[in-house]
Amino acid sequence: MHKVGPSELNEETIVQHPTKVEIPDTFEDKQAENGLKTIDEVPDKEELDASKEIKQRNMILEEKLNKYDELNVDGILNVSSLNVTDNDVPLIIQRAFKNEKKKCVQLILRDNTLTSKGVKILVDQLLPIPNNLKSLYLSGNPDIGDVGIEHLSRLLQTNRSITILALHCTGITNQGVRILSNILCHDKMGSTACLEKLYISFNKLITDESLETLIQILEQNQTLKLFSLQNCSLSDNARRRLRKVTTKKKSKKFNLSE
Repeated sequence: MHKVGPSELNEETIVQHPTKVEIPDTFEDKQAENGLKTIDEVPDKEELDASKEIKQRNMILEEKLNKYDELNVDGILNVSSLNVTDNDVPLIIQRAFKNEKKKCVQLILRDNTLTSKGVKILVDQLLPIPNNLKSLYLSGNPDIGDVGIEHLSRLLQTNRSITILALHCTGITNQGVRILSNILCHDKMGSTACLEKLYISFNKLITDESLETLIQILEQNQTLKLFSLQNCSLSDNARRRLRKVTTKKKSKKFNLSE
């Protein structure tokens, strides 16, 4: 007698065999009965290696966070040059801001591998947390880019305690400069950022196209005391115009040397 295979089981088959339809057990059925994982459920070598790598990196990061006592004393958490990725940000935020006994006022994330995605995670997790963060250092993460600056703008408009922002070598372009201008110059319902020191040096995609925007920041912003714009791609003529503007702002320090 011919047994019906799973691929042959359809409405026509059921009509022809109304009393009993025999479906042979598959290998997966037998594995399931024995409490074993099926072939599809068994992680492949790449998944296992990736999981192992993540665990090792988390352990290294935990050791780094445990090693530094700066947060206990000065409220400084420095995790620079540790190959911190976007996926590490939640752990860092948890250690820096979710312990009521330790208040982080300076977060240093220089020279890692953060992207705009990591900045979004940072902002999304910081916004609902009461904090007194004053300084944020993100320099040396070239994949943050203008999208990352867009995410940061949400934080700067809400968190009025941040006065120092370092964005050296973060892939900012002229579009990023315009985003910064929007939060530094336009006071909408008190949403202007309260930055006192802004560093955007070593962003080679900032060109003369940003000249008028930079002049606007210098002329209209009321809080900046230091604005570092070294080693970008501004022409000699653009730098001369900016220096002319800054001579009128004696209380501000403007770094422009190439």
